[in-house]
Amino acid sequence: MFQLFDNVTIKTVCSLLCTCVSWLIGGYDLALAAVLVLMCADFILGLSIALCVGTYRRNKFLYGCAKFFIYAVVIAISNMVDVTIVEGDFPSVLAKFREFAVFFLAATEFISISNHLKKFGISFVPKRLIERVENLRDGYDPLTGRMDYGHGFGSHSTYSGVHRPANSQRPASGMPTNQNVNEEDIYG
Repeated sequence: MFQLFDNVTIKTVCSLLCTCVSWLIGGYDLALAAVLVLMCADFILGLSIALCVGTYRRNKFLYGCAKFFIYAVVIAISNMVDVTIVEGDFPSVLAKFREFAVFFLAATEFISISNHLKKFGISFVPKRLIERVENLRDGYDPLTGRMDYGHGFGSHSTYSGVHRPANSQRPASGMPTNQNVNEEDIYG
C-alpha cells in the first residue's frame, strides 16, 4: 500500500485532484467538517436502524452513499455562485450562498440524526430544540440575510403592530373595525 504512494505521478495526480475539489467547495473549514461528521453519523445511524429493524434495502444504501456526492455538488454550486458575485460588480455582502448551503445541510442532518435516535428510544434532544432548528433551517432568507423566527414568510402580516394571519379579513377601507377610534389615532 505504501509503495503505491511512493510514485511521484500518483502523488501529483492526488494532490491536483484534492486541490481542485478544495477550490470547488470553497476550502475546508470547521463548518464543512461539522457537516461531514453529521453526515457520517446520520449514515451510520440510518444503516444501523435499517439492519436492526430489517428494512435494509440496497437502493436506500446507495442513496445514502450518493448523498455525500450530492451534498458536495450543492456546496460546490453555492461556492461558484459566491465566486461569481465576488468577481462581478456586486457587493460582496451577497456572497453568502456557500454558508447558507452548509448551514442548511447541517440543520437537515441534525434533524435526521435526532429522528434516528428517537427510533432507538433515545430522545435527549428536546422537541422544542428540533422545532427551533427546523424553523432556522426553513426560515432563513439568504438574499436579505434575515431570519424569520417561526412565522414563515408571508404567513403573517402586520397592521398597526398587531400580527394577523394572512387569510384574515381586513376592512375594505383599510380602517380599523373599532368604531371608537378617532382620526388622530389613525393618522398620528
